Amino acid sequence: DVTAGNSPAFNPVTADSRKDLLVLNSSGALEVIEGTQSATPAAPTYPSDKLVIAEVLINELTTALINDADITDVRPFLNLGGGTSTATDGAYVNVTGDTMTGTLTLSPASDNALVTTAGNVGIGTAGPKATLDVAGNIILSSVGGKIYGTNIAAYNAYIQPYTGSGETIITNTYNDGGAIIFKTLTTETQRMRIQYNGNIGIGPDTTPDYLLDVQGTLHADGDTTIDGNVGIGTTSPTAKLEVAGGDISIDNTKKVNLEGSAGDTYIYRTADNRVVLSLDGIEVADWVTK
Repeated sequence: DVTAGNSPAFNPVTADSRKDLLVLNSSGALEVIEGTQSATPAAPTYPSDKLVIAEVLINELTTALINDADITDVRPFLNLGGGTSTATDGAYVNVTGDTMTGTLTLSPASDNALVTTAGNVGIGTAGPKATLDVAGNIILSSVGGKIYGTNIAAYNAYIQPYTGSGETIITNTYNDGGAIIFKTLTTETQRMRIQYNGNIGIGPDTTPDYLLDVQGTLHADGDTTIDGNVGIGTTSPTAKLEVAGGDISIDNTKKVNLEGSAGDTYIYRTADNRVVLSLDGIEVADWVTK
């Protein structure tokens, strides 16, 4: 408030008018930078190391305390980038609706800088390459906080790093045709996708037809338990194991074991090329291959 004695003193003019700058210096104190008297005065060069609070036009010839009549033009704005001389520079925000141009840097770029340039915002980087470019970690302090990919009501995709109950959630709420896709390489090759209907595809298939649909070779290193029928070459097996359209090959050192209450029944091929039927460890029949 320059009229209530809260500002440093403005010196009166002795001819014409003068534009002074009211600034906040690095010590946090208000300071006046005096311009040059002229019939058409211009403000002094804007300092790059001080916060400019206002331009003050003084045009009354008096040695009295400057009052409301003396101050005919007070232009409050924020000097953001150390522009050259006027409040119309792109480095200044003058009034509501003004748009700053150029680069805004807060703190050294080598530190945790906040930089805006070419429409991008960088934190910790002086050259942001995206709308938001963060060089470092991002923490969501609020439990249950989410990172959204869109604000469209019908398509809500987000990551929720921590729900508060030990869970991490990746969500795609698009109702028909949406998916969560995992890709690798610079070619962005699809490796896995979870469809909106719960089907999971491993491989390049973009429309998995089953709860687990694998395109490629599947290898299980350990026991595999399946509750239900298994079909090889058929999608509708009627037995625990049904093979359609091909042969079953068993290594000649292995056995086919038919378990039962009366004892185990084995069919196997011996080293001397006999096919043996064994019941509870007793050979009951054999065939010699020719």
